[in-house]
Amino acid sequence: MDNVTNISNDCLDWVSSTGTCDRFSEYFNIDINGGPEIFDHNLKDSLLIVTTGYQHNDGSFLNKTQIFAIDTDMGTLSNLTVNGLDLSVRLSEARGGLIKSTTTGLLDPIICGGIVQDHENTLATNRNCYSLVNSSKPVTSYSDAIRAFAPVVVVNEGTALWIVGGGPSGDRSTEIIDGKNNYESTTTDHSFPDMVKDGFKHHCLVIPESNQAILVGGLRGDYLSRETFRIDLKSPHSDWKQSGIITHGRYGHMCGVLKSDNDGIEVVVAAGGFKMQPTYHDTSDLVLDSVEVLKVTDGQVLNNWQPVESMPMPVAFAAAATTHDQDRMFVAGGETGSCLGNHCQLQTIMSLACHDLKNLLCQWTIIAEAKLSSPRSRMVAYIVPPYLRLSGVSYKNTPMATCDD
Repeated sequence: MDNVTNISNDCLDWVSSTGTCDRFSEYFNIDINGGPEIFDHNLKDSLLIVTTGYQHNDGSFLNKTQIFAIDTDMGTLSNLTVNGLDLSVRLSEARGGLIKSTTTGLLDPIICGGIVQDHENTLATNRNCYSLVNSSKPVTSYSDAIRAFAPVVVVNEGTALWIVGGGPSGDRSTEIIDGKNNYESTTTDHSFPDMVKDGFKHHCLVIPESNQAILVGGLRGDYLSRETFRIDLKSPHSDWKQSGIITHGRYGHMCGVLKSDNDGIEVVVAAGGFKMQPTYHDTSDLVLDSVEVLKVTDGQVLNNWQPVESMPMPVAFAAAATTHDQDRMFVAGGETGSCLGNHCQLQTIMSLACHDLKNLLCQWTIIAEAKLSSPRSRMVAYIVPPYLRLSGVSYKNTPMATCDD
C-alpha cells in the first residue's frame, strides 16, 4: 500500500481512513525480503514477545525469541511460528521497550543493557542497545554509565526509552534513548532528572496514566529498599519524592500497571522478587510470592501499599508485561530459589487480572496451554497491541480482518 504513512490503533479507525479492513490486512501481508517473519497472526490479538535470558542448567545466556498471541477476550495464549527474530548476541538481565515511529506508526522492539556472553562463555557488561528485528549491529550505546540492571520505560508518547539507574553498584543518573533522533543516547534531557539519594539496581519503574513515574524497591548497594519514589513527568522542574513504604522490601521483582474502566482506578503492581541477598545455600525461602498494589485515583498516587492475592508460587527475575488496555499483566519464567540448586527456573507463564480494583479483587491464572520453550529467567518481555505492526517484519498467512473485529 503506497499511501500508508500512519497505522491506526484499531480496525475502525483504519476503515474510516481507507475504506476497508481488507486493505489493513493487505498492509500486514507485505513481504520484506530477508526480514524476520511472523506466521498466522490474527490482527485483533496482542502479541507477547519473550526474548534473551539465563538458562541455569548449563549456565548459558540466550538469544532466542518466542512469540505468543494473546486472545484479548479470554486472556489465553497460543504459540506463533516466527523466523529471524533471535538476537545476534546472548544477553541476560537486559531491559527493553517498544519505540513507535512518528512517521509510520510501526513499532521497533529495542533491548538494552544487561550482561553479554560471548562464544567462549566470557561475560561482560553490555553497554549497547539493539533492535530485535535487525540486531546485526547496535542502534546505539549508553553514553556514560554502565547500566546492566536498570529498568526501561517508554516515554515521550512512545518515541523514546528512559533508563533509570542500574549500574553494578547502583547508579543515580538517567538516560534517554531517542527514537526520533536515530536512537541518539543522551543524559542531558533535564525533564528526566537524576534519582534521589543513592543509586538503585534491580528496581522497578512504571508510568501510570497520571504521567507520574513510580520507582519501587530494588537494591541500593547491599541495602534492600522498601521505599517508593515518584516524579511528575508533566512538570519540567519536578524532582523525585518519597511516596510510601512497601511492606516487603524486594528486588528482582515484577511490576506493572492495571486499570479499571469502571471507576478510573489504577494500581501499580509489585509481585514476587528476592527478599534478601542470595547466599551459597540451596534454599527457596529467599523468594517472595506476595503481591502488593499502590492505588492511583484521579491522578493522585496514594501512599499506602496494600496486599492482594499472592502468586501461585514464589517467583523472582521473571519477565513481565502489561496489555495495552491494562487489564492483565503477564509474567513469564523466573526463578523460584537461589538457583544454586536444581530446578530453580520456570517455564510457566501466568497472568494477573483485577476484576474489582475498588475492593482490590485480583486473581492469578497459570496459562495451561502455553509455556516457554525452556526454563529461563532474567529475560525481556514486550506486548504489541492489536492492529499494530513491528517494523521490518513480514507477516505471513495473516487472516483477513473484518469490520466486526
